[in-house]
Amino acid sequence: MNPLPLRGRGRRAAAGEGDRVGTQRSYAECPPDRPHPRGATANYVAPGVVDTEMMAPFAAHRPATEGRIPAGRFATPKEVAAAVALLASPDASYLNRAYIPA
Repeated sequence: MNPLPLRGRGRRAAAGEGDRVGTQRSYAECPPDRPHPRGATANYVAPGVVDTEMMAPFAAHRPATEGRIPAGRFATPKEVAAAVALLASPDASYLNRAYIPA
């Protein structure tokens, strides 16, 4: 598992994270030319807006933002964790290079 936490704020931090996210997503989307010798897989979970205390400063924008989300609400940390747990479980041993927009 290679989580992508928010490391900082501002354009420089966002640009750095964007590069890393783009690289990992590209890796997850590339077709494998051969299986990993130890059975490792590369999958990608891309959570949208997650309802955490970090979102509190943006409370005034919440109704408009939720209106643009297909589920009509922010994700919960538990829901994102469930997607990650699925990909890390034996039940997902056949999944490789999956992209889950959680």
